[in-house]
Amino acid sequence: MKRIFFSMILILESFVLFAQNAPYVYNVIGTQRIDGSKKVDIYYDVFEPDSDTLLISLQVSSNNGNSFDIVPVDSLLSGDIGEGVQSGNNKHIIWQAGREALNFEGNSFKFKVIADDDPYAAPDGFVIVQGGTFQMGDHFNEGTNNELPLHNVTLNSFYMSENEVTQEEYQAIMGNNPAHNYGVGTDYPVYYVSWYDAISYCNAKSIEDGFTPVYSGSGSNTVCDWNADGYRLPTEAEWEYASRGGSLGNIDNFRYSGCHEESDLTSYAWYISNNSPVGSKEVRTKSPNQLGLYDMSGNEWEWCWDWYGNYNSNSQINPHGANSGSYRVKRGGAWNGYSDHCRVAYRTFNTPTYSNQSIGFRICRNYPH
Repeated sequence: MKRIFFSMILILESFVLFAQNAPYVYNVIGTQRIDGSKKVDIYYDVFEPDSDTLLISLQVSSNNGNSFDIVPVDSLLSGDIGEGVQSGNNKHIIWQAGREALNFEGNSFKFKVIADDDPYAAPDGFVIVQGGTFQMGDHFNEGTNNELPLHNVTLNSFYMSENEVTQEEYQAIMGNNPAHNYGVGTDYPVYYVSWYDAISYCNAKSIEDGFTPVYSGSGSNTVCDWNADGYRLPTEAEWEYASRGGSLGNIDNFRYSGCHEESDLTSYAWYISNNSPVGSKEVRTKSPNQLGLYDMSGNEWEWCWDWYGNYNSNSQINPHGANSGSYRVKRGGAWNGYSDHCRVAYRTFNTPTYSNQSIGFRICRNYPH
């Protein structure tokens, strides 16, 4: 089959935008892979004078740049594309061009990478987890049966807090700090919080910050308004997707959050093999994963929204877990747990009234669509 060659295109109009403190893109280069995958790699540099996060989009010309009327399907793009992209060099977009219903014969293709100031930039302390599709479950056949079967999950974009809720953050909203004996201080994660405590915090913080509370009802009849703009716990699928690095996880396919080998885990997680003195540790003291999320492996287990239930092989879109149950899911491992618990696919659970020294939580919000 004839190989497609892509020429470099410089976004000249970006220089006009630069004078108005808008972002500009340069050094755009696209090449087709020669491994038969029909994937295209697009590299670019982008500069944002105000250091805002950016909304990146891609347009393609099949007539040597006379018009850019091809817009790739979102689900076929990954990498530095969409919301939340930072200014910098050597940005990388991967386009699964072979899956587009287009005729790619010829060598007159050019690319236009467009950068806009992101109108929904992540609030302080949060990152944007760009939506996408991933395989949920145990990729390496090394876990327990409850991590199988593998199944495709598609998620919308969402905001996630960079770190577990700290004791200072919890006390500021709830007026008390339940943590004691296993690491106490401003930047330590809160613990001795039940699932009900976590959702109460979410609603109280929503009200404090002027958002619509997500949760209503009580006990096992608690319901979530998925359209509300307030704070909430991540779903189990959102948690695993973010822990894997979002869309980047489809490329890296790491065992743990931020790394693959157990020998590297100590750089990313507080767990039983490196936890001295015994107890939780201050957040952000280990390296973050690809999205800038800290302690997704280790430090404290993290409550998720979902009732615990078994997987099935059906593809799902924005799943919310089982409709009912006795246990709520927790994820991520903890300072007193083993490396196996730190795997991104590892699942466990407790009753929603339960709390102990190694369970905390982090929060999410919907990304506006």
